[in-house]
Amino acid sequence: MKTGQPPAFWAWLADRGDFLSKSILSRFNNHYRKEGEVDPPNLSTMTRHLAATVCDLHDIEAELENKLIEVPGDSLFVSYHRVFDRFAFGYRKRGWILSRIYPFEDFLCLPKKRALRRFRQACGLGKVEKFSGQRRAGSGGGNWTGCANTRGTLWTYVHCRIEPQKLKGQAYSAVQLELREYFIGRALDADGTKKRGRRLADARNATCRKLTDLVFRELYNEVK
Repeated sequence: MKTGQPPAFWAWLADRGDFLSKSILSRFNNHYRKEGEVDPPNLSTMTRHLAATVCDLHDIEAELENKLIEVPGDSLFVSYHRVFDRFAFGYRKRGWILSRIYPFEDFLCLPKKRALRRFRQACGLGKVEKFSGQRRAGSGGGNWTGCANTRGTLWTYVHCRIEPQKLKGQAYSAVQLELREYFIGRALDADGTKKRGRRLADARNATCRKLTDLVFRELYNEVK
């Protein structure tokens, strides 16, 4: 993300598209004229002001992301980045995880199993079991505890980087391949068809938890 370069549509709508190529500007302008021949779109001053607000918010987000890129670059986090590189985490994912689990040495003061439980909770994937006398078959039971933002970040990683079939030219690291095989083992039925609905959601949630366990394992071996 770069300040002064918001998404193309909002930049054009707010009349801030100087950085856009002529082809992109022509595409928006031509589409606007074509639509106007049938049903003139209502691009009021208020609409353009709101588009400008979106552009301003983009600049704020871009500035924060640039700061986020700088902070984890400190030498304190070198060993953490060696682990994150194995998962190909982006800067935002690294930032969210570091904000919850640094310093990792705090986990090393505990027995390993207890440390793992605390690590899961720090990443938003702790589990509190709740029972009301009945339990739905196939249900995971209980609720997730911990940081919801970090949990959402890890879930997005699983959904976008692990769940889709490998793209041409994309190479999985050993730990990504391990996670991919784990997901496949839980997301497919015996006949190879992909599960749907609640069962697929359960497979994704289990894979997020597995991802947390793998990050813990790699950090534990790297930092201890």
